[in-house]
Amino acid sequence: MKLRKIVVTLALTSMLLANVTAGEIKAKESRANSTASESVSSETEKSEESSLEDEKNKKGIDVNEYIGESAFIGSSIGIGQRMYFNRQGKGFLGNPTMLVVGCYSFYNDTRPSGQITYTAPDGTEVTDMAKNLIKLSGVKRVFVNMGTNDIYMGAKKTSEKYKEYLKGIREENPEVVIFVESMTYATKSTYENEKKYFSDASIDEYNSIMEQYCAENKDMYYIDVTSQMKDAEGGLAAKYCSDGYVHISFEGYRVWTDKLVSYVEKLINTENKAKEAVDKYLRKGTEGYYRWAAKKVDLLKDSTVKDALLAKLEGKHLEITVSSAQKAFERYSQTGLEEDYQEALKLIALVSDKELFEEYRCQLAHEHLNKIGQKVLEIRNR
Repeated sequence: MKLRKIVVTLALTSMLLANVTAGEIKAKESRANSTASESVSSETEKSEESSLEDEKNKKGIDVNEYIGESAFIGSSIGIGQRMYFNRQGKGFLGNPTMLVVGCYSFYNDTRPSGQITYTAPDGTEVTDMAKNLIKLSGVKRVFVNMGTNDIYMGAKKTSEKYKEYLKGIREENPEVVIFVESMTYATKSTYENEKKYFSDASIDEYNSIMEQYCAENKDMYYIDVTSQMKDAEGGLAAKYCSDGYVHISFEGYRVWTDKLVSYVEKLINTENKAKEAVDKYLRKGTEGYYRWAAKKVDLLKDSTVKDALLAKLEGKHLEITVSSAQKAFERYSQTGLEEDYQEALKLIALVSDKELFEEYRCQLAHEHLNKIGQKVLEIRNR
């Protein structure tokens, strides 16, 4: 009877092992619920959050450096922005490159009337298309405000032109980060006197399309810098308008700049927290710190920064989990204890590389069957 019971156990174990893949993959996808022996408590994670926040406050967020390594692209509204920046004093926002020209549009971007003059640090002047000047200036980021001189075509057609324009920038500058600033509104009287396409509704539709486009593209961000300048009746509020038309007053540029800086601060802060969390995991190497860092990285939009952090995080995690799985497997091979088998199962489930996961799973299943077989033989030979 004893032998029959062992044989039945062996058969049931074989069935269990045949289904282990689905169970272990599910466990792997639910790492947040893992109770790996090496973990940190939620209280520890909160403590780390607090210490990182304190460290951030000590270091400060260098918005000036971030924006100073950027170029601003725009039309006459961009010229007004340049005047506002200059009015704030030397070095404001890191003294970014201003690639602006009056009446700039997607239509004349390739024509002489749309060529922009860039003055290099050595005083050399170059007149060319914006995408070429971005490369020449060597900036890391661009803030683009375009479409006011094109919206007469309607929101959909203008947004298609914008997408083509941004693709041109990306082709010539593959590593640059692009910020699309929302199109500014015009006064209500302007809407009443202009063509039907130049309206509050068409600008809202245009901005919505571009916001979605940015969400779908890597290293591209949308900033709403203009909706807070609308009045109750729709259109650009009088105090934010300089000419009763579409151009912005200095008070409007102040609101615009505050929103832009706030957005950049939040972005830098989110990226810094993710970097700090990944660095902490690289030092600590526990599963709890891995889950915590993964959450921080997941908050980032698709970007080069996110890719780099993920590569560091997953590379180290694979190294650690493979090492842990190997040790657990060796320990079970030596002891044959059920608790060591369960621990090996748990740690193998954390291996993110599919091929390695399958390899270790099969090795463990084979070893487990061998152990059971040995026990059967021992009982039979008694």
